[in-house]
Amino acid sequence: MRRFLSNTVVLVSTAFLLISSSHSGMAQNSVEGSLTVDGATASIKHIYFDQYREEFTVVLTDNPVPQEMIPYEVSSLSEQGKMRALEFTVSRETQKLLDRMRKAIYFHPVWTRNIDIGNGKLTITKFDENNLVGTITTPSEQESDGHRFSYDISFSVSLKKAPPTLTITGKSDPPSQAYEAYSKALLKLDVDEFKKYVSRENLQSYPIDQEELVLGLEFARDMMMTNIEILNSNISGNTAVLSMKGSRGLTTSDGTVTMIRENGSWKVSKESWEMGE
Repeated sequence: MRRFLSNTVVLVSTAFLLISSSHSGMAQNSVEGSLTVDGATASIKHIYFDQYREEFTVVLTDNPVPQEMIPYEVSSLSEQGKMRALEFTVSRETQKLLDRMRKAIYFHPVWTRNIDIGNGKLTITKFDENNLVGTITTPSEQESDGHRFSYDISFSVSLKKAPPTLTITGKSDPPSQAYEAYSKALLKLDVDEFKKYVSRENLQSYPIDQEELVLGLEFARDMMMTNIEILNSNISGNTAVLSMKGSRGLTTSDGTVTMIRENGSWKVSKESWEMGE
């Protein structure tokens, strides 16, 4: 799961070796169809996507979901009976479903485990840098764990992911202000501004290639907490330790950030988050 991290600064450095993606343009999202389980039909009205390298995960739901919860936290809403959904992952290279990711309708209250999408057929009519358009259907009613299901959905999704929103409250001393500026720069993928708030030691581990750096920052941004409260700032000389609480969707975490003062300016040296309940 990419949602949780320990030491954001280090992650930004290592992510450059893991991520490859491209986004451009923005198109209108649309979805129409239904998911029927045991005779009960849910109208599918909302569509979302997440990208990892050249793999695109599409989530089709009956109720709206915060984008920051896609794709990993959707199951929690399903378990609470608040949502029914279909998920699939498609490879840009093959334009086919990935066998290892064939788990779609486990976002439904009747199932308590990951369920294969059955004999679903994905038909793609457009898959370029901007959009993914197609249909996903079952040729006939399917069965899994004693439950009958079928789906017939057409969709169009823009492959341009909107950045998350960020709220930081609590302490407002200089180290806390520097951490807030660092986080906002990461959110905007503003490389020059971001570098101003990273320690000299960590900057040395960053790649020289600008595109590679942006991709790494994008990876870290997709994992950062989006609602943060700085509870305490313990300053001792040129070091400050910030204690925080954060959340992203249904996820809550306790965070610790070590700041150091270099040439009179506070910089992020280490950041870690521990998953809450």
